[in-house]
Amino acid sequence: MEIRVALKVRIRENVMRCLSYLWTVAVGVGSILTSAAVAVPTGDISAEGIVANVYVTTEAGNTSLFIGQTTTITVVGSVEHPSPLGLDGIFTYDLGLFVSDPSVLSVVDASVLRPDIDERFGGSEGTQVPHGLDDVAGGYFELDRGVDASQVLFTVGVRADAVGSSTVTAGPDTDLFGVDILLAQTPDPQIIYELGPTINVVRRQPPQPGEIPEPHTAILALVGLTCGLLRGLGRAGPCRPGRGAAS
Repeated sequence: MEIRVALKVRIRENVMRCLSYLWTVAVGVGSILTSAAVAVPTGDISAEGIVANVYVTTEAGNTSLFIGQTTTITVVGSVEHPSPLGLDGIFTYDLGLFVSDPSVLSVVDASVLRPDIDERFGGSEGTQVPHGLDDVAGGYFELDRGVDASQVLFTVGVRADAVGSSTVTAGPDTDLFGVDILLAQTPDPQIIYELGPTINVVRRQPPQPGEIPEPHTAILALVGLTCGLLRGLGRAGPCRPGRGAAS
């Protein structure tokens, strides 16, 4: 029974892989046929030999953390100068996340999210490695992803572990034979990885004179003030001296 299930899974994976390749070939053939029938507009950037660019940017929800706090890292892809025939969005991606100082920041377990991906592509939520993440992968059957609006490729949480500063940047997967980003039509786009944010981690300091204290500090101060007033008025209450104390 287990062998039969394993064979079914393997067959299904191979079928999906073949469908992905056939889809890519079909898109390429359609592009050739359409380009033969449709003239490229005068002055179009593709007529001047400019290929599509894919910008991969890394954003942080918060760049200043105390030790133990977490923040969300968002990796976004956008396509510039897509094919003039349209439908030249992000088809698949396979990326990594690089933390410049792993002693300062670490990836939160099981925190990777890949919004909008098509489950038929399979893909991966990545593998944690000393420098961050490897092999975060996914794909889309909607062929305009990242063209008219940026596409969130994945998000992941990072935790502040020690005082210091660390840069977090998305980049190519470490697999030498992997394809970082594949577009629906442009066969070899230029991929630009923009430097990610620097996150600063500090120790939590006690409130300084003139600062508003934290809630628990304010509550303790209020209780102390109330006890002082009750004693001054000679009223009984929870702040009354213990048994045997002078009245």
